[in-house]
Amino acid sequence: MDFSSKLVLHASCEKLLAVAAPLVLPTLIPLGGRTFEWGFEYDFLSQTPLEEGVLPLINEQMRRLVSESIPFETLSMVPQNAAAFLQKKQPHLAESCLHYPSNLVPLCKVRDFYDICPEELLATSREIRNFSIYELFILPDSCIRLRGCAFEDKKELKNYLKQIERAKAHDPVQIAQELDLITLCDEEVVWHPQ
Repeated sequence: MDFSSKLVLHASCEKLLAVAAPLVLPTLIPLGGRTFEWGFEYDFLSQTPLEEGVLPLINEQMRRLVSESIPFETLSMVPQNAAAFLQKKQPHLAESCLHYPSNLVPLCKVRDFYDICPEELLATSREIRNFSIYELFILPDSCIRLRGCAFEDKKELKNYLKQIERAKAHDPVQIAQELDLITLCDEEVVWHPQ
């Protein structure tokens, strides 16, 4: 799979994640996502604490949405119209439309979810085959980040997830916590006395 095809797949997964996660946890409010060569992630405002145990539920909801063959629709609006439109649908995105660096703001629609979308997307969710939402990060200000990856080939997905697990096992921060050498407090490291 070439680089641009990967980005199209990941951008489509990113938007589908923004739809799937609030279906599992209705208190989540989508804030925005990113696409990378190796995967995708989406940030949400969370009014309740979350744990890693929610990831299988979100993966299952994503699989359901994939099977529904939901279309990824695209449209463009002038910034003022896009901001007014999103104020009703996704109010947290409305302000960013006014500062969009172009005369037209590219938007996408997935079910009743709208997002700013400069990337190309797949035609429907059915084209997404092998994916995993594998990581949840707790961010400041009641926000969370969900991270995932997607591949055309199931074997590639499994290999990538194995690499992630190996990397976690060698994470120096995690090892230091397990050895009771440090505590993370508001993203700061507090060393324990020897």
